Amino acid sequence: MGDSIKTSRWVVAAMVVVVGLLTLNWVVAVARFQVNLLFWDQWNFLEPMFDEQGWWSLFNWQHGPHRQGVAFVLTSWVLGLCDWDTRWESLWIVSVMVAATVALLMWKHRLTGKLGWSDLWIPLAALGMRQWENVLLVPNASHSTFPLLLLAVAVTLARASPSILGWWGLGMVGFFALFTGFGIFVWGALLWWGVLRLIAAGRGRTRWDHQWGMLLMMGLLALALVVFLQGYELNPSSEGVTFPHWPLWDYPKFVMVMLASRMELTGQSPWVYGWGAVMLIAGLLVWADTTRRVAGESQPRAGDVAATLLLTTGLGFAFFAAAGRVHLGMVAAEVPRYTPLLVSFWLGLLAWSVARENRGWIWGAAGLGWIMALLPWADLPDREYRDWPGTLGMGSATRVAVHQSQGHKIHWLQIWEKSGHDWEAATQQVPPGLHRLAGPVRIGEKIEFLRQRELSFWVDHDERGAWLPWWSPLGVQRFVGWGGEGRQWMGDRADWLVDGLAPGFLNLKALWAKPELGEAPSIEVRWDGRSAILTHNEIVSGVSIPLIDTPELLTLISLDGTVPMAPPENLTPVSFVIEDPYVSTEPNFPVRWWGADGSGLWDDSEHSAIEGLWNWEHESGGAFVWSKREVVLDSRARLDRFWNIAIESRYEPVSEGPVELEWNGQRITVPWTEGGLRFSVPLPGAQKHQVRLINPAGAASPRDRGESGDGRQLALRLTTIEFAAEAAFPVLDISHAP
Repeated sequence: MGDSIKTSRWVVAAMVVVVGLLTLNWVVAVARFQVNLLFWDQWNFLEPMFDEQGWWSLFNWQHGPHRQGVAFVLTSWVLGLCDWDTRWESLWIVSVMVAATVALLMWKHRLTGKLGWSDLWIPLAALGMRQWENVLLVPNASHSTFPLLLLAVAVTLARASPSILGWWGLGMVGFFALFTGFGIFVWGALLWWGVLRLIAAGRGRTRWDHQWGMLLMMGLLALALVVFLQGYELNPSSEGVTFPHWPLWDYPKFVMVMLASRMELTGQSPWVYGWGAVMLIAGLLVWADTTRRVAGESQPRAGDVAATLLLTTGLGFAFFAAAGRVHLGMVAAEVPRYTPLLVSFWLGLLAWSVARENRGWIWGAAGLGWIMALLPWADLPDREYRDWPGTLGMGSATRVAVHQSQGHKIHWLQIWEKSGHDWEAATQQVPPGLHRLAGPVRIGEKIEFLRQRELSFWVDHDERGAWLPWWSPLGVQRFVGWGGEGRQWMGDRADWLVDGLAPGFLNLKALWAKPELGEAPSIEVRWDGRSAILTHNEIVSGVSIPLIDTPELLTLISLDGTVPMAPPENLTPVSFVIEDPYVSTEPNFPVRWWGADGSGLWDDSEHSAIEGLWNWEHESGGAFVWSKREVVLDSRARLDRFWNIAIESRYEPVSEGPVELEWNGQRITVPWTEGGLRFSVPLPGAQKHQVRLINPAGAASPRDRGESGDGRQLALRLTTIEFAAEAAFPVLDISHAP
């Protein structure tokens, strides 16, 4: 395109805003979901760092079928600066993703001379949340995130006739790509481009003396291969691999599912295979066409060159993944760590359409890009706003997987911390722990390495929960249970770690229970070493429980067991659908609190006169109630309360002497005064109290005295017996009681 074409300032501003917001979303996702814990493959590929080897060992380190390369060297520097804190490592990978996104936008601008509104799908795709595994589960910049950056640099440098410096730069990009994860296929794409230009020269389409730069690139790529093969062993890193796999049809099916999962389409539905087939067929047709053009034209268009590099990388990676993982079934094609390099399919279609200079093809390619980028956002309007931070662009399947992986890490660390840092005990309770091959991977030795140097989850290990994510908008970290954002089915139990954010409340609610559990299934709540039983009505209505000061495990147990979710298709055992618990400063449901006597959860405030009062009577002056010789008042409340008591008079035959009160193990004598008594009895919160109001002179019956037919035993005439938050009368001071 000509240089006269300019990008609108509004488009530039929109690009900056979109990239900025998506970057912020990733930063929040790391703060919300990443736990400071080395996990799974990290215990393998960090081996040279555990052995404290030099930069070449890091660069050349082989993990599975690929090496770790330049990204691993940079990662070692990052980890060294942050004491191996995986939360900071995740942020480093986010920065690589942002750099790749910016590089892709620069490539698009260089390809067409401008950026348009339709190009906004590029940052949405490059910064999509589907690639969460590389950032949050097993952070590894080398796998495919850094290779995407190298691919973006390669297509930006690639032109129909680069300068000698450009060819040298492409050769160096290929050198680093070969050693950096699945950048192997970026190296392969550059090599394929060189081969196609050699074919063009051999067919007389271009002059040989114009190929010196390309030959320089090819020489650097060949040198890279020679160095790469030193000590290399083909390792598929998966048990049970066979080649060829039968039926052969499974290979393209696997790739179809890989491509569909990039659009957050998972499972085995016709939609999955349909969209996957559309992308695969389009990719293969366009790749064949660009291959023909690059090999047959004297001056291939920049769009065709870019499409060749992008689609060769994407197709090579996809079919290689299929060859190594198809034996695991189609579900293995949905693995999110494959996602970054798959965006090359859509970018390749865009590059090819630009080369055709046909507005219909360009809009068609952009439309496919928009569909891929926006499908993971489809359920956003159905979700609660408070759950949006850090999950924008996460489809439901991704959110469930993120919560499950985060939960496994938190659960393991919570047991490790409570067991006195016993990693084997934690693994027994939360299998398979940090790695299913703990022995061969030398987990114990490596944990000791971290302990001696106070790295990773050993940093501030004396501070409870120091390894938790930096931010918890709900105040609760989920780790056992499964379902969508905002709610989840639980089986026979569900567990959460509740942050220590007192003062405040944990809000807990079930939406419904499976009808097959009976009319009134109940739930046991375990928290902070205490337990209580909530009835079906109580848990469905919701309860708010005052927070404790430190992170503690919250467990819900279905006391009526489980039933299959939807037999016979789905036999998953379930019981209740639970809203995600969350923390708030004020209670959102009726407050229940732990009784000091271990009797479970109490209502926020309970009180009753259990003995000694007759019925309230009404006269022209108001209301009153007669008591017997002794009145017994029971109460319990979370906060400080008072019994406000007003005694107007006493029955004349028993009106001699003082009145006595007995509570909290003390007895106090209150002298009688002319006009009666008014006092408030203080009741400290979080305790159960019984107050006894006694008339030592006793009680008498009007009938026994011949005054009337009233046979009640009467002592005190009370006008106020109030259980209240504020004292209405002078407060009795029990501290001076004899």
